Amino acid sequence: MQVVTKLIPTKLISNRSPLPQKSQQRIERSELLKRLSKANAYPLTLVIAPAGYGKTTLVSQWKEKLLAKNELVAWFSLDESDNNAEQFCHYFSSALSQVTGISLQGISYKNNLIDYFSQLLILLAEIPRHFYLIMDDYHLIENSEIHDALRFWLKHQPQTMSLVLLSRLTPPLSITNLRIHEQLLEIDVHQLAFTPTETRQFFEQKLDETLSDEVIF
Repeated sequence: MQVVTKLIPTKLISNRSPLPQKSQQRIERSELLKRLSKANAYPLTLVIAPAGYGKTTLVSQWKEKLLAKNELVAWFSLDESDNNAEQFCHYFSSALSQVTGISLQGISYKNNLIDYFSQLLILLAEIPRHFYLIMDDYHLIENSEIHDALRFWLKHQPQTMSLVLLSRLTPPLSITNLRIHEQLLEIDVHQLAFTPTETRQFFEQKLDETLSDEVIF
C-alpha cells in the first residue's frame, strides 16, 4: 500500500460541525455531554455503538463545547487506508502536533510504530496543558501492529492527554484491564439510545409538528 505523504486535511477535522441553519437543528444530549465532561480524568474514553446511533454527532457537540472553553482538541477520522502503520503514525502525530504545537522534525518512522510512539511521547511530556485526541471509526483498524502500539501508548500516555475512540466494536486494547483500574470512561449503545424526551424533540424537528404522548410512547 502506498503511504500518503501529503495529509488529507478533512481527516483531521470533525465532519459533524454544527451549522446555523434551522434545517440543521440537533438534539443536544445533555446527560451524555455531562458524562463526557469527565473525560479529562480518564486516559481513554470509548463511545461504542452500531452505525446510526449518533456517536460522531454526540462527540462533535462535545468537541465544540470544549473548543468554546479554549480547550485543546485534535480529531482524526480513520478509514481503511489507515491500517498502514506508517500512514497511521503520520496522521496520529500530525493531529497531536496541530493541537499541542510540538515539532515533528526531530522524529522519524523506521518501520516500528512503538519506537515512533516512544519518540512522540517524549515530546508530549513537555506539554503542560491538558489536551484531547478524538479518533473516529476505530473499528476500521484491523492491523495488529497498530493495536499493539496503541496499547503501548495508553500504558505510557501523558497524564495531560485524554484519548477518545469512537467505534462500532470494542477495540482490542486491554479494555478489561483499563476498566478494572478505573482508567476507562464508556458510553455504549444503551446510553446512546434516545430518551422519550429526545425522541419527541427529534421527530418534532423532522416533522415540524407537535406530537402527542400516545405517539411518542
